[in-house]
Amino acid sequence: MEQILFFSVLILFLCAVSGFTALGVIIGLGATMLVKRIIIGVALSTPILFILANVWFRYAPNIFSQIFYIVTSYLGGVFLYWFFASVIICLLFILSYFIKLPLVKISFSLYMLASIVGVTGIVQAFFTRTVTYTLTAPLQYPELKGKRIALIADTHFGPVNQASFAKHVVEKVLETNPDAVLLAGDMFDGPAFDTVGVEKELQVLTEKIPVFFTPGNHEEYGAFNEFLASARRGGMTVLVDEKSEIFGVPVFGLNYRSKKDPQEVENLLLEKGITKATPAIVINHEPSFQTELQNAGVFLNTSGHTHGGQLWPGIFIARRVYKEYVYGLVTKSSFNSITTNGIGTAGPRMRTFNRGEVVVIEFR
Repeated sequence: MEQILFFSVLILFLCAVSGFTALGVIIGLGATMLVKRIIIGVALSTPILFILANVWFRYAPNIFSQIFYIVTSYLGGVFLYWFFASVIICLLFILSYFIKLPLVKISFSLYMLASIVGVTGIVQAFFTRTVTYTLTAPLQYPELKGKRIALIADTHFGPVNQASFAKHVVEKVLETNPDAVLLAGDMFDGPAFDTVGVEKELQVLTEKIPVFFTPGNHEEYGAFNEFLASARRGGMTVLVDEKSEIFGVPVFGLNYRSKKDPQEVENLLLEKGITKATPAIVINHEPSFQTELQNAGVFLNTSGHTHGGQLWPGIFIARRVYKEYVYGLVTKSSFNSITTNGIGTAGPRMRTFNRGEVVVIEFR
């Protein structure tokens, strides 16, 4: 019942956005009655097709539902910028009552610009950069000096990102020559799919380097336990509110599901023996509970989740929610917190004004 209500509200919202976009196109570019009807029909059917694509792939994953999902998600991503253009055009239309404006020319230029931004976002998502941070190893762990740990997050394996993308991720990580890898959540997107190809590609990495994975929110949108089993078949060490060790350093995976209140997190860290006398590395998908982690004696928190906003202007929303922890390295005394843009994408494989990345943490 909750899913039906959610999808109903989502369809109504997307139809409202699409309808407004259609209004902007009609006002800005002008159209005959037939063309107007076509524009309205396309606009209102697009969000419905997007929802249908999600439902189809979730309940009947196959090559046809996958292609349908990818096409509609790309259209939805480009359509977002057409919506922004329509907002401007509608405001200009009101202004044109007071000032004479070449509305058709302006509208055409805005929709062209929106299309270019959308297509640029599609292209940009195929390029991955490497970002490096240098940290001082705690005195308790001299063996950490000279080591390199790669941090990735948000691979979102699913309808869009499958075996070929997994191969890309593995290649980019291996290029950085790390001694270990941390995968900070959202390895999977949510819908079920055949994970065999992804697992085979990941084994190329895990046979050479230890990889630690802690789930994020998107694992909860599907078969949670099966996703964890898939990660294990790929050769990863899965940490769900559990602690492991690397180079003599405790590594703790703070499960997204455990995030109920700060006191629970404090108790969990204490229970696992994470103190200032035994500082730890934490894999924590969402960059939250920073104060609790710092007070517990964590010296390095690693997160993803924000995607750097992924689609502009999403960065402004993410920055408002996560503030200084939205991206990059934050250092407070002996506590360090790194949030990565992530290497994959949720929804359409698009990124506007930010790039996917592999983070390398060097210890001196």
